[in-house]
Amino acid sequence: MPFPLLATLLLVPGAAGQEPAVQAPDGARLVYEMPMDALQRTLRDNPDTDLERLLERSVRTIALRVGEQVRVRRHEATGFVVDVPAELTAQLPALRRRIAARGTFEMRMVADGDYRAGDVHFDLAAEKKRLRGWFDDGGRERLLADPSAIDAFHAGAAQGPAAGRNLRWFVRRIRPDPRAQTRWSVALSQVPGLRDAAVLVNAEADWNGGMVPQHVLSLPEDARFLLEAIAVNMHETHFANADFDARSMKRADGGRLSYSIVDARRVAFSDFTAKYTRRGSCAVIWNDEVRLAVPFFQRLSGTSTILGAFTDAELDDVARLLQSGPLPAPPALLAENRLPASEFARAAGK
Repeated sequence: MPFPLLATLLLVPGAAGQEPAVQAPDGARLVYEMPMDALQRTLRDNPDTDLERLLERSVRTIALRVGEQVRVRRHEATGFVVDVPAELTAQLPALRRRIAARGTFEMRMVADGDYRAGDVHFDLAAEKKRLRGWFDDGGRERLLADPSAIDAFHAGAAQGPAAGRNLRWFVRRIRPDPRAQTRWSVALSQVPGLRDAAVLVNAEADWNGGMVPQHVLSLPEDARFLLEAIAVNMHETHFANADFDARSMKRADGGRLSYSIVDARRVAFSDFTAKYTRRGSCAVIWNDEVRLAVPFFQRLSGTSTILGAFTDAELDDVARLLQSGPLPAPPALLAENRLPASEFARAAGK
């Protein structure tokens, strides 16, 4: 009577009486590389360190950004591997965003033709002419394809700002107005008082009188933007990562970012805001891109809020990235692979 026997065998959970093994879900392995040219620039600017220490510091920075459940280790000469467990794979977009960000946060004054400090002053008309000359020589296409290509303008031996390191151009993305997607948000190159220090990278037809062209509306949301370049005063006092109390950086009501200056820099910040009250505009620069340029309306004591500079997702990232510190440059993602749970366990045990 073979059929009853076969039925009995099928009802038994495994030949040895055990429950069938349930395969653990897979995680993900991200492989990155730090760009060598950026590492070399950092080493030139910091002669007290060396490549090995710089890479180790970068790996520690990444580990702080992704949290203790994610494994980070060095990989080959200038790379690192990030192993993400299965329970965190839903957070991969946020993790990739945090890893890829340089993590620099700065407040600097937009360059002003009236600025005088010793022999430092700016001829903004001449500076714009130099930048547009680079645009016409192929720089515009490079910049539209990759906003970080603005670094090539500053690095060229026969180009760059006439004011040298005292002035630098930063890119700014102009996105559709969140309240009316058919209109562009404010372009600084169209604002009186700021247009002298701003240049639209895209063709004027793309600006379209402030209306978003129909072909742009059909693009994916993250591709709907124009670029403009903003001249920033690199000579004047400024405030960067270490000047902000990272523990105080948090989302406030209405999509604002609240911040506090560390005690050692509060007096300098207060004097800075008093000097520029209702005079010029201060650029908020995140990851080498201008997010906002606004005037100070009064002296600030060292605690305030920033409105309209960041998306909701970015607001959640700012504090973590400030706590971890900046990277020499954004790392390049080389590969993203499936990571079996068994392999993650072995890597964790090393």
